[in-house]
Amino acid sequence: MGGIPSVPPSTPSPVSPTLPTGINYAATAMGPLSGVSGVGFFCGPWVIEGQTMKLGYQRVPRLNFSGVELSLSSVTAIAYNYGSTHMRTFIDATWYRVSSTDCFPTSADYSQPQTFEFFPRETDYQGNSYGSLTASTLGPVGRIYTKTPYYSRRMMTAAEIAGTAGQLGIGSKTIQGADFLRGVSSCDIASNNMQHVDHSFESNAITPYERGTFKSDFDRWTNGNSPIDRYTLANGYSIGQESLLAIVNYIDSCGWGVKDCWVEYMPGTRPITSLAENFHSQLTPPQPNAYFQGIPEYDPTRHVHNALP
Repeated sequence: MGGIPSVPPSTPSPVSPTLPTGINYAATAMGPLSGVSGVGFFCGPWVIEGQTMKLGYQRVPRLNFSGVELSLSSVTAIAYNYGSTHMRTFIDATWYRVSSTDCFPTSADYSQPQTFEFFPRETDYQGNSYGSLTASTLGPVGRIYTKTPYYSRRMMTAAEIAGTAGQLGIGSKTIQGADFLRGVSSCDIASNNMQHVDHSFESNAITPYERGTFKSDFDRWTNGNSPIDRYTLANGYSIGQESLLAIVNYIDSCGWGVKDCWVEYMPGTRPITSLAENFHSQLTPPQPNAYFQGIPEYDPTRHVHNALP
């Protein structure tokens, strides 16, 4: 069995769902100038905010239990239909807001949107290829990285200067999680951090409600019933089913999952036979709790995908 690669593959070249608009922090914003004084340099105080997100993904099958042949003493056969394929996703996100007296060549507000690029792999962990990759395909496995992080800088107001760090919302947050749980049929909650160690198609093909139907009471199952989009494609997978619009929707949905605190812990802590919404934050806006994590300050409307028609 194989897993999501720990580093992006060297080939093919990264694909970006954004146009290279040329916004570059080092060139456009000009980094902080230490020890600079005199006319033409503005040293705040500033409020600076930023965010990033990266995703590790694997497309997996979903089987539907369709029939069984029984006698009074044995099970003769169990049948499944191939229902669809969808993504299992690892989500890593960061957000920060800081105050700063670094010096910049302008006092104007400055911001740059967050853009992404993806590093797809043409073959799955078994070595199967489903067609040649294009600029509109994620393939069976790969990673999506922030290409340019969201960055915003503005002068503090007089009221903010007179206030406190708490009033400014100063801080930083990082999460690492997944959009699914994984466990074995004999367990009622996810265990042994199997979200990381088992990426076999067999472990992804059934839900906890069908546990034990493959081979034994120790069949592994996967459960993911949060609102995060799983980029579902009907029937068996081929490259031709994909589209750039669906990829962008998938990326943005993961961002909303971060903001709305729908990211599972690893290992998961939620009972598997319960509805996710019964364990999700009931606060407005949603907050992390013992079952789901997230960053309420993360804002997916800062994602920009200029290449779409």
